[in-house]
Amino acid sequence: MVFSTMGFTRTLTVLLAAGILTGCTARKPLLSANEFTDLAAKTLAGNLTDLEITDIDSLSVKFDWNDFAGIAEIEEEYEAYLDTPRRLEKILAGLVQELLDFDISSVEPRPLDKQYLVPVFLRFDYIEQMAVQDEEEGTVFDHFLVTEYAPGLYLAIVYYKDYKISLVYQDAAKRLEMEPDQMYRWAENNIKRLSENQNYYTEGDSTYYYIQGDALLGASMLLTPGFWEDLPVDNEHLVFAVPTTPTLLFADRRSRAGMAELIRKLNFYTAREEVYRFQVSDRLYELVDGRIVEYSPLNLFKPGLGGN
Repeated sequence: MVFSTMGFTRTLTVLLAAGILTGCTARKPLLSANEFTDLAAKTLAGNLTDLEITDIDSLSVKFDWNDFAGIAEIEEEYEAYLDTPRRLEKILAGLVQELLDFDISSVEPRPLDKQYLVPVFLRFDYIEQMAVQDEEEGTVFDHFLVTEYAPGLYLAIVYYKDYKISLVYQDAAKRLEMEPDQMYRWAENNIKRLSENQNYYTEGDSTYYYIQGDALLGASMLLTPGFWEDLPVDNEHLVFAVPTTPTLLFADRRSRAGMAELIRKLNFYTAREEVYRFQVSDRLYELVDGRIVEYSPLNLFKPGLGGN
C-alpha cells in the first residue's frame, strides 16, 4: 500500500491477512479480476467508518481514510481466492483488518511536495476539528503551522491536493530543511501562482465591493503582493471582512450605505449553518501600515463620518 499523511508521504508494502466478517460468500462462476476488485472496494467502504474509495482499477483500490491516502494492491489476494474460492470471505476481511492493525508511525516518511503548500484562512474550531484525531498534547499552535494572523482571523498552512486539505505539522519544515517562516513565504508564493489561474466574481463600486473566488483559496488573495492596490475602495478608508474561505467583502467606512451592505452580507454568511466548514470570521478588519488589524464596531456610523 501507499499512504500519504498530513505533512508527509509514506510508502508501505504489506501482505493482507484475515480478520473481520463481511457477510460475503464465494460465488460460481468465479469472480473476474474486476468483480473481485469491486467487491474488495465495497468491503473496505462498508466496514471502515469514513473510508472513501477514490479510484478503482483492476486489482487496485485507491482510498482516503483518516487523513491517509492509500492504494491497496490485491493481486495476491485474488490469486488466493482463485486457488480456494470458499475463502473469499476471509480474504476480503483481511483487507479491513490490515488497515485496522497497521501502525503508520512505523513507516519512514518522505518529504511532502512544496508546490501543494498553501495558506488558508479557516475558522479556528474547524482547525481544531481537523487536528483532534491526532490526540497530541498541547494546542494546534504547538504541532501545526497555524497562526492568528489578526484577532479572530486564523491562517493555516495546509497541504492542498486533489481538492482535499490536511494540516501540516511543524516537523514538516525540518524535513524540508526550512524554517516555519520560510514555509509561510513559500505557501504565499504558491497562492500567488494559483491565483493567476483563478476566475473571480466581483461586483460593487467605490463604496462597497465584493469578491468571490476559489472555494478554499479565494480569501487567501489578501496575502498576494499588489492585491490591495487593485481594489476600487480607497485603502485609507477601507473596512473589510473575511466571512468565508472564498469570499471577501470591502466597504468605504465613510459611506453609510456601503458599511450597511458590508454588515448585512457579513451577517448573512456567518449565520448560514450549511457553509459552516467554509466560515472564517464574523469580525471587521482594516489595513493599518500594511498590517491587518481588527476594526472596532464601536466606530461604526459615529457622528462626523459623513457618507451616502
